[in-house]
Amino acid sequence: MADYLLEADLIARLIFSLLPHKPPFRLAMDRTNWKFGVKNINVLVLAVVYHGVAFPLLFKLLPKFGNSNTHDRIGLIERFVTLFGTATLDCLIADREFAGEKWIKYLSNNRIRYYIRIRENFWVLQPHNGKLVKASWL
Repeated sequence: MADYLLEADLIARLIFSLLPHKPPFRLAMDRTNWKFGVKNINVLVLAVVYHGVAFPLLFKLLPKFGNSNTHDRIGLIERFVTLFGTATLDCLIADREFAGEKWIKYLSNNRIRYYIRIRENFWVLQPHNGKLVKASWL
């Protein structure tokens, strides 16, 4: 049994079919890392959010310690869309580690609504008056 590989996409489809509500879904992207002995384990996860609980659907093991990159994030979103279609995706929720010009441009170009927490020292352009203010002021 140790030689048997579970197919991650098949497991994702099973979890998807067992979810307690129907699409479109709010997705959450997060990354976690921990140590197992001397080995670093770093995982990028895409989950469906339901009543404050995140049901992990897809993940990518990152070969390094630290943040994911835009390529990794896009790959996870595209895998979700390939498996379940764009109509099943309501929006993406992510923490401030998931900010970045190329990443935001990808989400916008693909019409994926997103809610990404930003750092309080980010400068934000106020659309009503064109002034820059720190996010902490908002």
